[in-house]
Amino acid sequence: MERLKAYDPELPKDMEPMVYVNYCEKSELGNPRCQKLSDLDSKTVEQDKAWYADRDPNTNEPKTTVQMFFTVYYAEKGDKMLHHFQGKIDIGSGNGGIISQLKMQKEMKLTDESWISYQQGKDKTDRGADFGVR
Repeated sequence: MERLKAYDPELPKDMEPMVYVNYCEKSELGNPRCQKLSDLDSKTVEQDKAWYADRDPNTNEPKTTVQMFFTVYYAEKGDKMLHHFQGKIDIGSGNGGIISQLKMQKEMKLTDESWISYQQGKDKTDRGADFGVR
């Protein structure tokens, strides 16, 4: 047990985030299930462009759109821990790959009035908890 506690893994300086595809409606996009974020982002960008361009003539909507659920694993500089977060994107909607859709989702949250109000209310509740107030 002491050896395990003392274990200090060496993380490469150029460690790239990895993505694990939890589920994708088109299994070929999630194969392999674990891959570099940059590689999967490139694949999803190209597939999004192709599917977005292939439209139904009656509705002018893309013929194919699929959802992908994933977990991104990454290391912070100087931190010896592996971090992760989960996400979901729509491929074929014309919004690009993983990175561009994550940026868009973040920007939407930062400007959404209901999300801002929720966070402000949550902050007040959390501060009240420090004083035993709920």
